[in-house]
Amino acid sequence: MENIAAKNNWDWRIYCNNQRCDFKVELKIKDLKDYFDEKFGKEIFENIKDYDVNIFSHLYDEIMCGECDNFPLSIINSKHEMVLDPDNIIPCAECDKPILLTRLNIKKSTKICTPCARKEELSTAEKIKIHNDQAIPKSPPIPSNMLKCEKCGNDSTTRYVPTTGTWFLGCSTYPDCWWRKSLPQTAEIKGANLIVNLKGSANDLLFAAKEATKVNNLKVLNDIYEEMLYRKENRIMKGKPVNKRLNQYIEAVLEYKKNLEK
Repeated sequence: MENIAAKNNWDWRIYCNNQRCDFKVELKIKDLKDYFDEKFGKEIFENIKDYDVNIFSHLYDEIMCGECDNFPLSIINSKHEMVLDPDNIIPCAECDKPILLTRLNIKKSTKICTPCARKEELSTAEKIKIHNDQAIPKSPPIPSNMLKCEKCGNDSTTRYVPTTGTWFLGCSTYPDCWWRKSLPQTAEIKGANLIVNLKGSANDLLFAAKEATKVNNLKVLNDIYEEMLYRKENRIMKGKPVNKRLNQYIEAVLEYKKNLEK
């Protein structure tokens, strides 16, 4: 029989289940630290030894398709065996993260994932540190047009991502339903009775910048300016043509900032 693993130069493949999307990421174990630290903009684990196959369980509900934002994704190993199957998720009784199929094949009756099994061996000081690192801040409100799960119709709820310090919307029936959606990034312009969607159109951002200037709200101006710069840099990275109107808006917001900073 052919050795399938010998033909592959990767240890794991993450791929999208959307038939119209060809997104996939192939990783070797030596790539895990660089890939996930860069993706989430921070060091996921302090110990390099923790960057192993269990990172897919640890980060599973935080990884979306890089092309179509589909979620959840499938993960296979170099033998083309399922590591995590979206249609066959068994959550850990301790942390609610999915138990790897490779672990379930070995310990068929287990109810906890490998990382939680490891935690049982931690010292009291290490457990306190983990608790403090995972302290959850106050949840943002759910927008009125996003109160229901778009997949099954049940109530939506906010969920927190400790690795990035961000919130997203998920189904209240999780883990029965794995629907998720990004929360809109908003900023309140106090004094102007206005809440701006930082992911809205460039025209909306410019209007909000003008309103923020009227009430001397430099913080919101900075947020709008950073968002516009991000869009400009993102277009450059993707090889898209220059958006002259966006560049004009950036210059205008920069002038607003300079006026308030005087």
